[in-house]
Amino acid sequence: MLVVIYLRVSTEEQARRGFSLPSQREACLARAGEIAREAEPDAGAPEIREFVDTFGGDVLERPVLEEMRAFVRARRPAWFICMDPDRFSRSLTAQLLITDEIERAGTRLAFVQHNYAKTAEGRLFYQLRGAVAEFEKAKILERTARGKRRKLKEGRRSNGAAPYGYRHHVVTDELEIYEPEARWVRLIFQWVVREHLTYYQIVRRLRELGVPTKKGGAWREATVAYMLKSTTYIGQMICNRYDAGGLSAFRRLPREKRAPMTHRVRPDTEWLIAPVPAIIDRETFDAAQRVLGASVRRGGRRTTYLLSMLLRCGICGAGMAYNRKHPGRYIRCNRRFADLRNYADGTRCAMPHLRVEAVENGVWERVCSWLTDPDLLGAFAVCCDGREPGAASAADLAAEIGALEAERAEKEREQGLIIRKQMKGLLTESAADALLAAVAGQAARLEERLAEARARQRPGPAPAPMQARPGRLTDLQEDVAARLARLAQPQRVHLVRQLIRSVTVQPDGTWAITAY
Repeated sequence: MLVVIYLRVSTEEQARRGFSLPSQREACLARAGEIAREAEPDAGAPEIREFVDTFGGDVLERPVLEEMRAFVRARRPAWFICMDPDRFSRSLTAQLLITDEIERAGTRLAFVQHNYAKTAEGRLFYQLRGAVAEFEKAKILERTARGKRRKLKEGRRSNGAAPYGYRHHVVTDELEIYEPEARWVRLIFQWVVREHLTYYQIVRRLRELGVPTKKGGAWREATVAYMLKSTTYIGQMICNRYDAGGLSAFRRLPREKRAPMTHRVRPDTEWLIAPVPAIIDRETFDAAQRVLGASVRRGGRRTTYLLSMLLRCGICGAGMAYNRKHPGRYIRCNRRFADLRNYADGTRCAMPHLRVEAVENGVWERVCSWLTDPDLLGAFAVCCDGREPGAASAADLAAEIGALEAERAEKEREQGLIIRKQMKGLLTESAADALLAAVAGQAARLEERLAEARARQRPGPAPAPMQARPGRLTDLQEDVAARLARLAQPQRVHLVRQLIRSVTVQPDGTWAITAY
């Protein structure tokens, strides 16, 4: 007699260290022995085929469950034994589906904790148990979510790792600032606000300086982007933003079955704002968001046209693009052929094709007039007071120097640790030399960065007011105009995107600039 036994726990960790699987196996084997003795007393022990599932019951298409269902359809065993119907799933619909499939194969069902009878009354009681199990699961989730929300409102983390720049307090379980990481968070925001560095440039600088990540891996652009957009660093940690139900099972499913199980964003009315200590101030965060938002429409490295991604239609407000058939000569509205582009509103825009040379020349002349305006240059010189544009304040420089000095001391400690490990025989000579060379390179780059920061920190001689030197202002104006005239096309494209948000073009060829 062939008997199938199905065992399930929700995670692999429970399978390795828990006691649920051994107890389920023992009870199911005892039930199989009872059934075999009742059916054929002299036939001996039945043939057992065991299926062990370590997936949560949220997913019906579990690999082990599918294997078991295929085995039942092919071999048609005499009995199917399970601890309880909720081992199939906590969903009543899934339970009934699997039960019906097993019975259609001619297999009899038996449960250790439930007397199942294939009668009208037995099916009714079976469905009631399934409904109760589904209700119990929903109540467990509701109570758990309520407890997590309460904990978050009190400023404590319910689960998950602490963000970069923070760590969990051992006693209170609250997030506290971890200064060895927090100082780099402040510097990253300063690099964006002061130097307008991109994600890639920030990642490259962090790697060159040897700044460690939270888990010891390599810095990634996605990590930096998430940090720069996170309100956690101004003291407002947003929680309950995503509905991640089923994600644990999603990661273990075959790749072709993962598409329908991505997380979903909850409505913002369900988000929770947990208070945490702030690492940066709101003004710095808002300034960084303005810089990042402005960089979205500046175009990538392949942008060769002066006004690409900046043009707007004066009729419908849609974007305008360079015509592919006549690149660099004509521009047209993106809704010119709206009925062919699957727009919600298929109405075509009446904006005609326009020659772009006049618009480009006019915009570039306007930019040059801005940058060579005497009043603007004078105000700029007085404001800078001899400093470089975008120069850091004394407090910012002091913070950067402090972070670099701390990281340099950390590199010296790493070098000593490597040497001690080599002396104890824990590292081979070649491995130690490679590690020491890597750390020495990072320390050298830290020294270079420190020298640059200290040079900026030393005050220079105060220049005379620009208003008292009109000849110097004229020379500056001529120098700026000459530099603008020598700019290559990629440099002009970059400059225009630093100053202009959009250019709205009218049907008659006139245009208007919206600057930052």
